Amino acid sequence: MSFVQDTTNFEKWLQQSYKFVSPKFTIADLRAQHQGRGLIAQDDIAKDEVLFELSRDTILNVDTASLSSLKDGNRDILNSLNQWESLILCFSYELMIDVRSKWFHYFKVLPNEFQSLMFWSQDDLDSLKPSNVLNRIGKEAAEEMYAKLVPDYCVKLGCKELGDFLTLEKFHVVATLIMSYSFDVDHPEEVEDDEEEEGEEEEEQAEEEHVHEDEEDEDEHNHQDDDDDGDDDDEEEDEQSDCVQNDTYFKSMVPLADTLNANTSLFNATLNYESDKLVMLATKNIKKGEQIYNIYGELPNSEILRKYGYVELPSSKHEFVDLPLSTITNYFANWKNVAGGLPLIEGILKLIGESEYLDETLEDFEGGVVLNSYEIFTKGEVLPELEILLSILSTLYLSFEKDPKWFKRLVRGLGRDDSDFSIFINRVILKSYQLLENGMLTEGCLNCFKGVVQSRLAEYPDEIVNGEFVLPTDYASFDRSKMAKTVLKNEVDCLQQSLEQFPGFNDDGKPKFKIIDDEKLLNNVLKRKLEQESKKKEKRQKK
Repeated sequence: MSFVQDTTNFEKWLQQSYKFVSPKFTIADLRAQHQGRGLIAQDDIAKDEVLFELSRDTILNVDTASLSSLKDGNRDILNSLNQWESLILCFSYELMIDVRSKWFHYFKVLPNEFQSLMFWSQDDLDSLKPSNVLNRIGKEAAEEMYAKLVPDYCVKLGCKELGDFLTLEKFHVVATLIMSYSFDVDHPEEVEDDEEEEGEEEEEQAEEEHVHEDEEDEDEHNHQDDDDDGDDDDEEEDEQSDCVQNDTYFKSMVPLADTLNANTSLFNATLNYESDKLVMLATKNIKKGEQIYNIYGELPNSEILRKYGYVELPSSKHEFVDLPLSTITNYFANWKNVAGGLPLIEGILKLIGESEYLDETLEDFEGGVVLNSYEIFTKGEVLPELEILLSILSTLYLSFEKDPKWFKRLVRGLGRDDSDFSIFINRVILKSYQLLENGMLTEGCLNCFKGVVQSRLAEYPDEIVNGEFVLPTDYASFDRSKMAKTVLKNEVDCLQQSLEQFPGFNDDGKPKFKIIDDEKLLNNVLKRKLEQESKKKEKRQKK
């Protein structure tokens, strides 16, 4: 069947199945723009206007899928799996039964060709080096999931033929469709609870305004009670386990909602969940002829390409680049005037990662400051974990450089928890943290940041770094090579901007940190060492 006929049949199905579909938009053929299908306004649409609404039984998830009721006990089996596993099986079963599925016409408008990284050849993937997105493709994890589900769970669910139908290739296709198009739809009771809470808050606010006039003390007491209830809800959420029955949402396929293309800068619609239906609303005024966009999240082009198989031009609104820990490690391993190389920096990072002081004092860094990679955003913004790690490491290495003899004695304690080496590292952690908290950064830390960024830039192709590759202005003749180069260009732009703008600015436009001379911090952290040396000198003089 043709592309146009599939669209027509889908539109007819929508009219029969949905509560409301606005006549103010049409499903357009946007293949010339490499966008498949999309929604185009046929008339002006006002902000908050309803585009379409559908009942919950029209979406595809564990609760509505045919597989759940195929055999007694199937719902319990599916609910014992995680959201991905259960929806993959349910979705695959609907595809297998073909025209007997209520979503048959919906499936016909889903893509059958994919540009997401799961489907790239090794040669294509190599063109994305050195982007860290290559470590996030997840093909191995998907194949492990396949081995778990097929054929064992197909048999458990009373559908052996599903195991025959669901080849590894089809499994990757279904998983990709779910990754690209699914929504996490809150349970009806969750929405009702939220609505009740909002209603209660409005009532309480009205009561508080009234009570405030003559009973201010009682108002404050009631408000405190409300806060306590909220804390209990947070604790319950933290205790949820990884299976459908303990979640408060269903991962779902929502026909037509996923026909909207996404854009981080142009999005103008959003899907709202109500207790008995889902409603797509315009979030801005949309003029006739404009495309209606959703948003997938605050993602850079590398992640948009990985998950959805396209890139935004000239870039995503939320670009960032990963600075791998390995780049930082290699930079310090090659510090010119400090011996020790890779074993030294790896030992230091281990001590920093295991520091009890860090666990007790740096409450904002629950995962520690030694991460696998660090995000560098546009305009010189970086993760605070990177700021403190580079502050610690630069101070340590400048200290070692300042007194090589002392360093040689000190480093003998590497690997011992109670050694002077460990004590010194904890002291540097403390002083570095205090310095950053006081809005200051050393020149040494700034230079180290520039050094590791330049090391990272050196890993990218020359044509990207030197500006030989120019970002396309449209999608004409747009292939995987251009998509890869666009991702690399966006990442290089983040790195180059950070060289010019780090450490960035606060919201008030003032510099985030005052840059100070290294000597002030070095003298502070080496104070105890100098005191010990002074005492030893006095003892020698007395002798």
